[in-house]
Amino acid sequence: MPAKLSLVINSSPLIALTSALPDFQALGQIIERFIIPSEVLAELSAGHLKDETALRVRATEWCEVRPLRLKPSRPWLSSLGAGEASVLETALEESWPIVGIDELKGRRIARLHGLQVIGSLGILVEAYRAGIIPSIDQAIARMKAKGIFLSEAAIRAAREASGDV
Repeated sequence: MPAKLSLVINSSPLIALTSALPDFQALGQIIERFIIPSEVLAELSAGHLKDETALRVRATEWCEVRPLRLKPSRPWLSSLGAGEASVLETALEESWPIVGIDELKGRRIARLHGLQVIGSLGILVEAYRAGIIPSIDQAIARMKAKGIFLSEAAIRAAREASGDV
């Protein structure tokens, strides 16, 4: 079995994953640890899906919340939202090589700074491969039902990567 993933993760992938998975806890089979900056938890607690996502994150032992950072120390982070900036700041400061970000701008900046990026669909592909979910399409349908936008190209890539076509 491949090594479990450990990564610093943003609010969008967390919302998408809690929407896609009936049992968020089951991700513990493939996730060693989600590092969640407190700015991300604050976004989850203020968002329209706060009850479901923030509560699930708080109830999961492999989700670890990091303390609030008042301001990112790298000036280029100011072009990002607070959650994305705190994810990149935490990853770079604590030497976490992988970040979980769905937004294009954050993904580009992460890659420019040598970080590996995985999004919600990439994590779902890993969940499918591990037998946690029976179908990528079912997970995608749940995400869409919660109003989560997914491009057709991203959906196609997830289907191809999983072999669930």
